[in-house]
Formats: sequence, C-alpha cells, structure tokens
Amino acid sequence: MLKFNNETHQYYFEIPSVSAILRATVFKDKYKNVPEHILQAAADFGTAIHDAIERDNDIFLDDIQKEKFKEYQEIKKEHNIKIVAQEQMVYYDGEVKYAGRYDMLAEINGELTLIDIKTTYALDKEYISYQLSFYAMALEKMGYPPKKLAPIWLPKRKKGKLVYVDRVPNERLLEVLREYETNSK
Repeated sequence: MLKFNNETHQYYFEIPSVSAILRATVFKDKYKNVPEHILQAAADFGTAIHDAIERDNDIFLDDIQKEKFKEYQEIKKEHNIKIVAQEQMVYYDGEVKYAGRYDMLAEINGELTLIDIKTTYALDKEYISYQLSFYAMALEKMGYPPKKLAPIWLPKRKKGKLVYVDRVPNERLLEVLREYETNSK
C-alpha cells in the first residue's frame, strides 16, 4: 500500500512483516487466549536473551536468563556453529512483497543454516517452519540460499537444544502471500 509522510513529503510503500503475514493467515488464533501481560513478560525474557546472544555477553541477564545463555553457548560449541550474520533484514520483492529480520545465519557442518532463537514454553515447529521458510525464500532471491532451517530452543523449564525443521515449499508460501494480499484489501 502506498503511503505519504506529510512531514518529509515522501511517498513510501508499507511492506508487511513475516510475522504479520503469518498472524493474518496460517496462525490467526495462535495467541488468542493468552493474556497480554503473559505475552509481554515472555517477549521481555526472549528479547533479553536475543540481545545477549547478539552481543555475546550475559552481563545484563538475570539468573534464569544467564542459564539459558550458557545453554546457547553449549549448543553452539556442541554443533560447531559458526556465525555468518546476525539480526539481518531480508526483503522479498515478488508478486507480494514482505520483509523480516532473521536471528542468525550460520554454518553447521559446512552447511549454511538459518537459525531462529526461541524461548517459548512449547516449540511450535510448524510456525517456525513457516517463519524460517519465508526468510529462506527471501535469502534465496538475495543470493544466499540456506540449506537447513533450525531453531535453537531455550525454554525456561527445560534444557535448550538445536532442532531442525522442514522447509515449507515456495509454492505454499506464495499461496499464503496471495491469501494475505486478498484479505488485506
């Protein structure tokens, strides 16, 4: 959708994020019955861990977060994860445009792997598969196709682990994009 900013006198296109597309299509009711204060607390916990991983420093974390950061470091060492890039924006310039920010692109055993850090109570592999597949489709178009998709799951009450998820085919992703475009008009 074309928008205009009165202050700068500039036109721009509003581009939906991957999470906005997924919330409006495949996962409409994902957090429907979860109170806002619980969602915010979980977001704060996850954001702190994401920031520490990006900085590679746990100085601002509480004890539980420090434990999760340590688990991340153990997973990184165990799987010989070599970080290529972190917190980078991707943009898909196709029939329907979208953008997003992935957590990590890394080499694991010589294979380019797209990684998402998750601190959720339960690991929703289907959601993560869609999310990472959208990022992967954008990366392909940008010339950096990942071979594998994997969340690093760091839940509060369980031991963290690296888990591989399947790639959603591009044809299905394009269907979701068309559904989003149709419903957002």
